[in-house]
Amino acid sequence: MNIIPILNDGILKLTLNGRFDTFGAGPVQQVLDSFFNKHPKFIIMDMSGVDFISSAGIRVFLITAKEVEGRKGVLALVGLNSYCRELITTTHITGILSQFDTMDQAEAFCRKKTPPAT
Repeated sequence: MNIIPILNDGILKLTLNGRFDTFGAGPVQQVLDSFFNKHPKFIIMDMSGVDFISSAGIRVFLITAKEVEGRKGVLALVGLNSYCRELITTTHITGILSQFDTMDQAEAFCRKKTPPAT
């Protein structure tokens, strides 16, 4: 799994490329864990380079969604292929994350959920 993390203005964006299986999920979770102490409220995962998700990948989604929910944030997935989108629906986890076609849509959604600075 190739992972490119970028943290900017409370939004952690991960670009993932590879299989989100037992071997890919571990490195993704390690990267997420390394950023949790920076308290990102929103996590956007660009999944356009992922063609397979196993139960290990679903577990990462569950852990991440719980982490950001505690901060009143959002886990957003971008660019899911039809197989991955169907898997997300079949596993009934659509209620804990948001799905978008583009990174711009996901970022706009997160920014709308961010209260203005006072």
